Amino acid sequence: MPPKKISTLVLMAVSELLESVLCSGHDTTAPERFETLSSSLANGYGSLMDMLRSPCALIVENAAILLQMITSHKPDCGELVRDSALSSATLLRHFYNAVFSPSSCQRFLSRYLVTLWMSGSPACAEKQLLARMLPSGFLPYLKMPLLSDSELINLDDMEGAGIEATNTFDRLGNDNNAGGTNIKRLRERINMANLKTSTTEGNVENFRILFHVITQDHALPDLLWNQQTRRELRISLESELLSIERETDIRGGGGRVAWNHQQYSVLYGSLKDEVRVGNVYMRLWLEAGDAFIKTWGEPIRLFELLFRRLLCDMDRNTIITNMCIRCLERLYAHHIDTIGTFNDVMILVRSMALTTSVETQHRFLSLLATLLGVTKNSDDNARLQIPGNAEQLLNSECVTQLCQYVAWGHTNSAQIGNLLHRASVSEGAMITDGSDVGPEGHDPTSTSAETSTETSTETEIASGTTRKAPDADCPQVWFVAPAGQIPPLPNKICGPFRVSELKSFISTGELHSRALVTAAHVEDYASEDGGELSGVKETAIDTGKWRQMEDVWQLRWQLCTEGEGVYTASQISLIALRALTRLVDMHKSIDCRGVPYHPIPIAKKLLCGLAGGEAASDSTGMEQRESLFVIAQSMLCNDNTVVDTAATLLHKLILHNDEACAKLYLTGVFMFAVGYTGSNYHSIAKLLSDTHIKQNFRSGFAAAADATDLPLKERSILGNLLPEGLLYMLFNYGPERFTEVFVGDFDSPEVIWNFKMRKHMVEMIKQHLGDFPKRLWQNTCSKYEYCPIPGIAYKRLEKELFCHNYYLSNLCNEVKFPDWPIAEPVEVLRACLEEWKKEMSRDTVKEEDAADDARKTLNLKVGDGTPELRKSYRSLARKFHPDKNPAGRDMFEKIQQAYELLLPIVEAGGVLTGSSDGADDDDDDDGDDDDENIEVDENGNKKSKLDDGSALGLVGGMSGLRNIGLLMKTQVILCKRHAAEIGVYKYPAYAMLMEVLKLPSGNPDAILLPKRAEFVRTAVDLVFQTCLVSPLNAEELVVEGAVTMLEQLLNFYVTTWQETINDKKLASKSLRSEIIMHIVHTIAGVCYFESGRAAVLKLEDPTRLCENWRRCVNGIYWGDAPLVKKYALEGIVNMSRDAMLQTLLVGAGNVWQLVRSLLMYDPSLEEVNIDNDEQINQQMSQAASNTHALLACKALGMLAGLMKNDLVTPENPVLTTALKKMITKPLAKLLRNKRAFDLLRVLNTNVETPTRIWNIHMRNELLAFLDKMEDGRDEKGCLTMAEELAGCDNVVYNNLKNEIVIGDVYVRVFIGLGGGRDGVREIEDCGAFCAALLRFTELSLQKSGGTAATATVGEAAQQEEDIGEEIWHDVKDKRFVMAITALKMLVLVDGLVDDVLSKKEIGGPGILLSLLELPQEAEAFDVSADILSLMAPKGAFADAVASNGELWRVLRVLQQPGVGEGVDENGNGNGNGNGNGNGNGNGRMMMQTKEEGEMASASAGKTQKRQIQGWSVLEALSSSPSVAMNLLRTSAWVELLGILVGYCRFTKAYESRKGAAKTLARLLWDPKTKEESFSFIGKFLPLSLVNMLKEGTEGMLRLFDTETETPELIWDGEMRGELRNSLASVLDEVFDGENSAEKRGERWDLEGGFRVKYAKLADELYIGGVYVRLFLKEPTYNLRDPTGFLEMVMKRWAEELTVLTGGGVGGGGRGGGGSGSGSGSGGGGGDQDQLTAAKQDTLQLVTSAAVYLCKVRAPLCDKLAAWGYMSQAVNFISNSLNKGMRGSPLVSCVRVLHVGGSRRNNVEAIALSDKFVEFMKQAVLDNDKKLHQDAAFMVECLKKVFADALGEVDNVMEVTPMPAAAAAEGGGVTNGFTNDGAVNAMSAPKPEDVAKQQMGTVGGAPNAAHGRVSLLNLALKGGLCKFLVEEVLDNESCKLIVDPAAIKVHAVALVKLLAKDPGYGMQFSLVLGGIDGWKKYKDQDHALFITGTEQRADYFLTNSSSRAEEKMLTAG
Repeated sequence: MPPKKISTLVLMAVSELLESVLCSGHDTTAPERFETLSSSLANGYGSLMDMLRSPCALIVENAAILLQMITSHKPDCGELVRDSALSSATLLRHFYNAVFSPSSCQRFLSRYLVTLWMSGSPACAEKQLLARMLPSGFLPYLKMPLLSDSELINLDDMEGAGIEATNTFDRLGNDNNAGGTNIKRLRERINMANLKTSTTEGNVENFRILFHVITQDHALPDLLWNQQTRRELRISLESELLSIERETDIRGGGGRVAWNHQQYSVLYGSLKDEVRVGNVYMRLWLEAGDAFIKTWGEPIRLFELLFRRLLCDMDRNTIITNMCIRCLERLYAHHIDTIGTFNDVMILVRSMALTTSVETQHRFLSLLATLLGVTKNSDDNARLQIPGNAEQLLNSECVTQLCQYVAWGHTNSAQIGNLLHRASVSEGAMITDGSDVGPEGHDPTSTSAETSTETSTETEIASGTTRKAPDADCPQVWFVAPAGQIPPLPNKICGPFRVSELKSFISTGELHSRALVTAAHVEDYASEDGGELSGVKETAIDTGKWRQMEDVWQLRWQLCTEGEGVYTASQISLIALRALTRLVDMHKSIDCRGVPYHPIPIAKKLLCGLAGGEAASDSTGMEQRESLFVIAQSMLCNDNTVVDTAATLLHKLILHNDEACAKLYLTGVFMFAVGYTGSNYHSIAKLLSDTHIKQNFRSGFAAAADATDLPLKERSILGNLLPEGLLYMLFNYGPERFTEVFVGDFDSPEVIWNFKMRKHMVEMIKQHLGDFPKRLWQNTCSKYEYCPIPGIAYKRLEKELFCHNYYLSNLCNEVKFPDWPIAEPVEVLRACLEEWKKEMSRDTVKEEDAADDARKTLNLKVGDGTPELRKSYRSLARKFHPDKNPAGRDMFEKIQQAYELLLPIVEAGGVLTGSSDGADDDDDDDGDDDDENIEVDENGNKKSKLDDGSALGLVGGMSGLRNIGLLMKTQVILCKRHAAEIGVYKYPAYAMLMEVLKLPSGNPDAILLPKRAEFVRTAVDLVFQTCLVSPLNAEELVVEGAVTMLEQLLNFYVTTWQETINDKKLASKSLRSEIIMHIVHTIAGVCYFESGRAAVLKLEDPTRLCENWRRCVNGIYWGDAPLVKKYALEGIVNMSRDAMLQTLLVGAGNVWQLVRSLLMYDPSLEEVNIDNDEQINQQMSQAASNTHALLACKALGMLAGLMKNDLVTPENPVLTTALKKMITKPLAKLLRNKRAFDLLRVLNTNVETPTRIWNIHMRNELLAFLDKMEDGRDEKGCLTMAEELAGCDNVVYNNLKNEIVIGDVYVRVFIGLGGGRDGVREIEDCGAFCAALLRFTELSLQKSGGTAATATVGEAAQQEEDIGEEIWHDVKDKRFVMAITALKMLVLVDGLVDDVLSKKEIGGPGILLSLLELPQEAEAFDVSADILSLMAPKGAFADAVASNGELWRVLRVLQQPGVGEGVDENGNGNGNGNGNGNGNGNGRMMMQTKEEGEMASASAGKTQKRQIQGWSVLEALSSSPSVAMNLLRTSAWVELLGILVGYCRFTKAYESRKGAAKTLARLLWDPKTKEESFSFIGKFLPLSLVNMLKEGTEGMLRLFDTETETPELIWDGEMRGELRNSLASVLDEVFDGENSAEKRGERWDLEGGFRVKYAKLADELYIGGVYVRLFLKEPTYNLRDPTGFLEMVMKRWAEELTVLTGGGVGGGGRGGGGSGSGSGSGGGGGDQDQLTAAKQDTLQLVTSAAVYLCKVRAPLCDKLAAWGYMSQAVNFISNSLNKGMRGSPLVSCVRVLHVGGSRRNNVEAIALSDKFVEFMKQAVLDNDKKLHQDAAFMVECLKKVFADALGEVDNVMEVTPMPAAAAAEGGGVTNGFTNDGAVNAMSAPKPEDVAKQQMGTVGGAPNAAHGRVSLLNLALKGGLCKFLVEEVLDNESCKLIVDPAAIKVHAVALVKLLAKDPGYGMQFSLVLGGIDGWKKYKDQDHALFITGTEQRADYFLTNSSSRAEEKMLTAG
């Protein structure tokens, strides 16, 4: 029974419940329950399928979501659901709704269901159905990435309401059951369900995009979709659904009909006509953009399908064929890397050859190029390379066929539209194009085809008839015969015809494709002399040339094929060239080293015809070896790109291919290349650059010659085509620069090239090629038969002379081309010399014979010119051109050579000379345009009117004059610009130069003609320039005799000047002056060399040269040519190096002009920035005069022999004297200077300076004198020098009569300037002036006689010139004062003359110090005092005084007694006589005290100026170390000491004594002299006085003059007497000894061992400046140096102990010092006995002194440790004990330790000794167990050391006392006690262990020493406690020692001190606990045993005298 219908509401609620339970995002359902529900639901999936047809949208949504859940979780059930959807057509219906439903909600729901059911593998039934319904182009969209929610919404908005509903849609029962669906809600529910079911996006296909693109229109290569196709899909779907509905209704409802989906498909009728390959619509593929093609997924499969389709439709459907080819090309171009090698390339090649469609052919060619990687973008070519494809094309078949396509470019009728092409085409061709050649041969009477064609064309245009065929201008080359017999019968042959004519025959049916054809060739022309054979017969004989028309490659495509091509002929040629280029590029030609491979790559072999074999004649008709010709001939194509590509290909072919390169010229490529009219010339230029000199076109010697044997023009194949300049441009600068020049206009020294020249060249090439380019249009397989082209003559270059890269006329045009760079100057010079040799060696007879033969060859007459030559050449060239007359090749070459020979002759002069302005190349008129320039001589010969006789005597006539002139001017330029390079080589052409400079015999006036004068100017300029670049050239010039030649020329031009200068027919004045200038310049330069000067002297009349030279210097004739004078002056400079020439020049009167030139100088011009050289090169000017003045100054200096160094010349005293007279002596000296500006400024201004006095009056006087001397000079000739200069003796200037000159300085003027830097600025050498002043001073002092003569002034002053007349004046004369004042002014300028005044050679110090002896009242004395005051403090002067030994001069002044000083009547001491005045101590020296000195000074007044100034000078000098050392090295110090003490011969003035004291004090302070001065002065004065002298002079003098006795000084009158007696004996020896006067200032030494002995000091112990005896009396005396005294005392103490104990311990301290006893001034010295004479113990004295000093000045104790005396004391104790010395030595050591033990530094030092305690024990107790007498003192010493070392032990925290029992047992630690005090034996550690632990862990007391531990360890180790208790305290001998109570006190205190130490105290306590005797000492204090303060002192200091006798050295 039918199922019961369920309520929609119930169904909605149940489905909603199931959806929420199974598909909700909240995981609340248990897994078991979920599994049960999902399984039940899966079993009833059919109900869910039925729910999809529910009208309720929510039910449908729930059903869809539940179905999705079942499909995901129950895969088996999912398959059933899919099958159900298919069989029930539910899928089909929802697919229809998904696309065409008008409801967006319905579409969304249906698309969701379709996505659910159709997702799967491509093999599933659903996907198969989808593929049958939709075009395959839709399916890739399923693989697109999923979209985001926002993107989905955007798509929904774009689709809008979808597709409107139709009636059919309604009939299908679509009730829009999803109309209530909310898309947003449903999407959220689906997303939640997907989370529940864990569906990954990677497994979901993008059906959303698929449905979207179905609704859009597409026109893609793989998808063509539009409104029509959608309609077709809709109709098909609706029909199928209606059919299913009807069948379902018929069968009674759903479930009874199963839809046969396997056979359902949709057919699209609108796509039936689209050509489709695979999934691609070819039409759309071709229209698609590159981006789409690049993204195609399966390029290999598509390529195979396209190729398969191509093979199927070949020659069946041209359209499809072409489309396939195009698709293949596009696909391969974009997927070349993926597709890779295509192995069937040859199929394409052969298909291309067999096709009958022109378009297909073009397409095949383009595809072939693409397979080779050729693209439109050349940058991609390198990337797109598939070698496998190219390898298949490397065969003759492919290469030949590609070459045919290259040749196809000649059929291009489009011409290059540039100006050059139009200009060259517009001119008529010299040789006809061949159109007049018919079957019977050449018709000479017919007009050219071009002319007739142009005429007919104009007629046709005027009449309106049909235009002519494009090839109407081309020759007729094709002969035709009927098909059949080969060769055809002659009577059947027709022709020749053009291609256009053949085409018309075919169109009319007169000709068919199987007709026989052949082409005419060059050999087919009949010879005019050979009977005119018919062209038909010749063609009939060549049977191998006849072929059917359709087999001729060119004619087949032009006449026998259908359709139009897609490319032009040029494009076809370009594609083929690029393809061939790729074949060549495929294989490298060289390896990594650059070595070419052998054999060469196959592509090059094939294209260059080197592989052997020929191409099949039936395919192309072209031989393989002709490939290179085809490529070369493509240069004649009219397309610029083709030409460029062909040139590039040719360049690659011949690169590293010598065989092909050598014969490349046979292809005619060089003519084709340079004849190309385009501007894209770079590739051609590269080809030419690499090939033009590698062609084997030469024969004979030229073929075997090296590159250096032939000029470039002969080596290059382009030599006949291009001018040499252009050829060198290619050779030197490469293709880039050549291209720039070739296509442009240039007129420069390197290249002359312009549009007209290129046009002319193109015309000449076209004339030579004839009609061959147009023949190629008719027969592309024509091969050029090479014929060398005659040299092309360029009118612009007719008169140009070319030498190694340069046109000389332009190079010499320095106005137009200034400073043009010359790349290889040496090579240019070599080329010029070679050309010059040719010019000089021309054989006019042979030239005339060769020219005559050439004239006869060209049928010319004598006197014919350029027009006749050209006309004749044209006529004969037409007749014998090989293109028209093959038999005339030899004659043509002979004509060509004759033309090349005669053309330069007729243009440059000679027998056939014509006008230089001849007719143009194309001028065919017969008129004589050059008759006006031709005249007939008396012999009837034609002669150029331009020959005016200027070339008289020159080889080559006027031509030689011009050419040699250019060659010489070029050499001049080379020498000027490249002197360095040219100067390396010796110039070899002087012989030729001299030849052209010879005076013409018979008519020397010819050199005055303008052209010849210009020639001579260039020649003499060249002579000079060659000498300038290298001195060796000047030598060579002299050898060639050029000096004589130049002198003759100079004489000729100078002597003829006045007579001919006004003749306007002759050379101009400026030209002749330039010639004279160059001659003078050259001779001047040559005379720089000795050989040149010798050549001048060897002249027939050298005086003539000197006289002409004076005229050149004078400049009367050529005043506006200042360079003549300038170079003449330079010549005088150089000639002056020879004494004979000096005489000749002076005798010729040159001096007066030189001096006059000096007076023409304008100093004001120096302030103007003017280039003198530029000025004087133009005209005479003040700048030129200034230059002349400078040179004249130099010339005068060298003529007089005044210059130095490199300008030195022979001395000329006669001229020197004359110059001094003329310009004054000071100014004449300025001629020595190289820079003459100073002299010239002075001579031309009013000057009054210290060195120069000159004014206008003096200048006028000199000019008047010069006028007088030059009056009538020309008539006098050459005189002797004395005669010429005799007038100078009378020259006297009034202004200089009263001036005083010292050292060339006007002293009056100098003083007037006031000194300072400004005052000396004008003095050139202030040192020389200073030396002259010193010399003047010295002479004045000597001559005055008032003072002693000084030493001779040094050599420097005497070296000054002009000193023979020495000047001096009395010292009281005003002029002497002026000189001294001038010297002072020099000194005032700081540092100006210090070095001069300090020079030993000059003797300045001695002279200046001598000035102190001038009279005090003289004015000069005060000035001299000022000078000395300034100089004395200067170190350099002081050093000079010391080194010269001049101090004695000062001392002599200082020692002189003053006013009132004299000798008493007994001669005892107050005079300045010779009496000693010393006596035996009873007499008294009458010395001034301070008070007496002050009174004497007041009375003396000004009379003591000398002494005051002297002491001031000495004080300043002595501040210098060198003077201080000199004072000590000479007797000066002892003389100063004599002044201080009061030597009888010296002054006794107090000021003098004080001055001497100050000077000696300086010696004591000077670091360099203090040691020696202390030693020296100490030999006379006690040390204290010496120290007082150092500290203060007045205090020392006061102390010296009194009596005193202190620890530091013992002094009285008796001792002063002893000092004076000793000093007098020394000074008497100094002054009265042998040669004492001569030895003053020399080294002096005091007698060895000398010392003043003072009787009173004989028994005094004197140590460190202290008398020990007096110090011990007064220890608190304030010593000057207590530290030094302590050091000396301790040193003496160590020395004493060392001697006594024999120990090797050295003394410490800072050093030694005087110590000892005796009567010496220092307190004694030398070895002393250990006991003094007074029975004093020295050791005891020094020990007491040290102890006193340390006690009074406690800080000094620290020095003992620093100097090492504490350790030494310990060591000395050991030594004393070892020797048994227990007396004074032992006690002395203990006393030192005792006094030092209270200072920490000393204790630390003692602690370092590991035997200190042991030694002290031995000292205290001897071996007999008896205590030392001083044992108490020793124990006290120990206590002091330990007390300081242990620190503040009383401040340590107290330790709990030990119980008595514990102490008795050795215990004593508190840690072992119980709380009640009982001992816990079980827990307490052993006391010994605790004591040891504390020793290592517990530190010392506060302020303990670092050496504490060491001392305590020594005490423990040595048993100090036990020793003190048992051996000291309990010793019976204790009562016998000194102060027995003290020993108890110190011993007990020491033991208790040790027990108090925090770390070691317990250990000592344990030790003491074991000593029974300690008990009676430990509990009580023993301090009261010592009472009274005296008992606490060092008793050695108080009772030492009473115990002195007891303290013997070995006392016990």
